[in-house]
Parts: sequence; structure tokens; C-alpha cells
Amino acid sequence: MREMLSLLGLAQRAGAVIDGDKRVLQAMRSPRRPLVFMASDIGKNNRKKILDKAATYDIEVLDCFDGATLSKAVGKDNRKTLAVIDERFIEQIGRRMRTERVLTWQREDQDRTTKDNKAEREGDPNDRRR
Repeated sequence: MREMLSLLGLAQRAGAVIDGDKRVLQAMRSPRRPLVFMASDIGKNNRKKILDKAATYDIEVLDCFDGATLSKAVGKDNRKTLAVIDERFIEQIGRRMRTERVLTWQREDQDRTTKDNKAEREGDPNDRRR
């Protein structure tokens, strides 16, 4: 996650990030397909606008960071919605995102297997590990 935020900051310094709800919505309508970051603590109305537009134009929206974290990453105050418009940055962030998700999925699968095994042992009267 930290690497994604570093790339987001680098993209901001390179001029490849658009911020603000109205400007992000305009970018979503453009022929380029931006990668949109939406703060997890954004208001209901703005969340609905962004998600509806993203569904219409088939654009991926990430809401894994809160507003303070996004603001700190781009070096500006009170940023709730950001769009990365440069394809290279989108590709790099996508790679980091897939890596993070794979690691998360692996942990979830491991936790689920451990819980399933424990539940099976609890139901087994011959299990002596209790």
C-alpha cells in the first residue's frame, strides 16, 4: 500500500493526477480511462456520483484509503477524489494493487483454512488436541 501511495505522489509531481470531484468526473467522461481514487470517508452523494459515472464508463475506482492519506500522498489538503490519467502510472499502480490483493487473498485463504480445520476438530469426538 505504501508503494501505491508513493507512486500516487510521484504522479502528482509529474502532473498526471487530477483532483476534485468535478474535474475527476470530467476526466471519467474523456476518451482516456483514468484510475480513480476515492476516499473511504467521502460523503454519500459524492460517492454515488463517482460510482455511477464509473459504472457507466467502466472505470475502476479504489476506495482503500481515507481522505487524510490521499491528501498526504499528493501533498495537498482535503483531497477526497483523485484520478491518475497517465497510462504508465496507471499500469505501475495496477501492478502494486494486484500484488497487494494477491497477498491479501493468500492471507484470507490461509485464515479460512485454519478456521475450517479448527471447526472440523471441534466437531470430532476423537480429536485429542482440545
